[in-house]
Amino acid sequence: MTIVVGSIFLVALMLAGVFLLFLKKVPPDKAMIIVTPRGSHVVRNHAVVYPLIHHAELIDLTTKAIPVTRAGADALVTRDDQRVDVTATFHLRVPDNAESILDVAKKVGCERAGDVSRLRELFEARFARALADAVRALNRRDLDGAKRERAEETALAALGDTLDGMQCERITVDRVEPTERRHDP
Repeated sequence: MTIVVGSIFLVALMLAGVFLLFLKKVPPDKAMIIVTPRGSHVVRNHAVVYPLIHHAELIDLTTKAIPVTRAGADALVTRDDQRVDVTATFHLRVPDNAESILDVAKKVGCERAGDVSRLRELFEARFARALADAVRALNRRDLDGAKRERAEETALAALGDTLDGMQCERITVDRVEPTERRHDP
């Protein structure tokens, strides 16, 4: 009798060990995407991931600050035809809902969504275009004053839904200066 009870206890202990071995916890600033034969789903706290059946990847949900500078030969032109050097910071994040997380994972990739330099490579042209549209809509003196927020809002509107599922939380225009004369055409 004791051998049977001991055997059952040993088997239960081994099953619990295997379960704990496959249990994956998710940090609060990330989400786990699990691909199963039935499809993909998003987990925010913990899940059991069986290596031969499931594929799991973490995606970073924190906000990434991506600076973009247009200066010198790449300077932007205002509505009153003045060239200005502009530095702006774009704050990107993965929206915190299952559908958006899966969308970003498919379009951008889990690893790229957490890497600022790779996000910059992917979106810098779109950011520069949105920034150019915003600067082109304002006069030079408006960019120095309180209307700078209007440039930020215009750039945010120009981006729209062009970020492959990622969300631009805000844009901050950090610096606006006249371009040096040697860079004027």
